[in-house]
Amino acid sequence: MHETLTIQKEILSDGICLHITGRIDAYWSQHLDESLDEVLRAGHRNIGLDLLNVNFLSSPGIRILLRYYKLLKQTGGKFYIGKVSVNLANTLKMTGLDSLIMPAEQAASSKGADQPDMVQDDGACSFRIRQIHAEKTPKLYLYGDPDKFREEGYQEADSISLQFDGSIYGAGIGALGESFDDCRERFGELIGLGHAVACLPADRPNSPDYLLKTGEMIPEVTVLYGFFFEHVFNFQLQFTCRDEAGTLPFGALLEKIREHTGQETFTLLMLAETSGMVGSVLRKSPAGPDKPQAIFSFPEIREYFMLTPGPEYAGSLALIAGVATTAGEGEILRFTRPKNEQSGFHVHFHAAVFQYLPLSRDYTEPDSLIRLLFSRGRLLQVMHLLDDDREGTGAGESAFRYGSCWIGLPQNITRPQKGGRP
Repeated sequence: MHETLTIQKEILSDGICLHITGRIDAYWSQHLDESLDEVLRAGHRNIGLDLLNVNFLSSPGIRILLRYYKLLKQTGGKFYIGKVSVNLANTLKMTGLDSLIMPAEQAASSKGADQPDMVQDDGACSFRIRQIHAEKTPKLYLYGDPDKFREEGYQEADSISLQFDGSIYGAGIGALGESFDDCRERFGELIGLGHAVACLPADRPNSPDYLLKTGEMIPEVTVLYGFFFEHVFNFQLQFTCRDEAGTLPFGALLEKIREHTGQETFTLLMLAETSGMVGSVLRKSPAGPDKPQAIFSFPEIREYFMLTPGPEYAGSLALIAGVATTAGEGEILRFTRPKNEQSGFHVHFHAAVFQYLPLSRDYTEPDSLIRLLFSRGRLLQVMHLLDDDREGTGAGESAFRYGSCWIGLPQNITRPQKGGRP
């Protein structure tokens, strides 16, 4: 009789198998729970168990199996028992969990035959890249005057109202409210995510707020300036760091996208687990009545902006939307800033940061993931991503452990007329 529980992990081509030996009783069920949680955090969403050498399963262990089965089913993954002893099979049958018993070959075949077009591995990270649409490209819409952010500030005539009905994504400065006057003191970072929009009120920089399309209620936001792109994606890129402690810097990811697409300008929507976020948030509205002429001057910059002192929100999930370009000219440059002196990129990205939630990596469309995060997750922050490359004191840049990216290659960059919308 085994008085302990041993767990050995075997990486498979399409998932992971945990070979378990011993007793899953009240004491050792905690070890099983911790191991399954660790596997989820490593990004695995196809998890099999080999229980052939498990001689006892008590109710706490059964509850753990049921919990992870429901969790992975809800998030598009798979949790199954590939091997089981006769006695344990009878126990599972009596508890109604015999549906979990599935040969590994059957579990693999039930995932479907869709595979990415290209797989790349640089030794530190693996990348899977598939083409989604070849014939369609998204339009990129520019709203407002970003120069007023740095100069005289904004008035009611500068604002527009945008609805998020699932057709656009993007970033800018905006607020949730009934009117410009209602929003005047609260304009801050905005990220638009299809059927959802999240804002960080400048007067409450630690209390992000959001609206999610529910029934006939369509989220609406007042925008001072921003850019928004259509729900059209040409490529999907998925990445995973091989080492559990490994990270992929945001700049390296942008370089990988540029290398693969060969395009000067691309839009990006991304969901990723973070190893650290570096950015800033507004702590005063640029539409306030007492805005100075130059908020980037010292000491005004300290009054208007709050920077992350170091990489924050490690182990969280981030939804990121934005645009990157290496074009040397064009209107898009007014809406972006140099990423750093070396990269050649001009970028503008905002992130909605959520408390960690296990999610599948197998979604081909982002909408269901976004709705799941806003419905079940906890929104921690909305922030503007930046590089802090100050010598000796800089916090660096954001970095990630794994993620899915949806990439668009806009060929049409336009400014809608006042009152127009995508």
